[in-house]
Amino acid sequence: MGKWFNNLKISAKNAGFLAGVIGAAGIMSMTHMGSTYSFAYTNSVNGLKNMERISTSF
Repeated sequence: MGKWFNNLKISAKNAGFLAGVIGAAGIMSMTHMGSTYSFAYTNSVNGLKNMERISTSF
């Protein structure tokens, strides 16, 4: 396993490392984004419930 890696040029090694870092950052971002959207959805649904209750009262 190490022989083929040692035969790679430095630019290929750096590109692979950079791709890994960007991929990891993207996955962490998507996880955070999912929790943020879940929170926003929950809050908007509560507001809609209240608006529906108010509109049916009149």
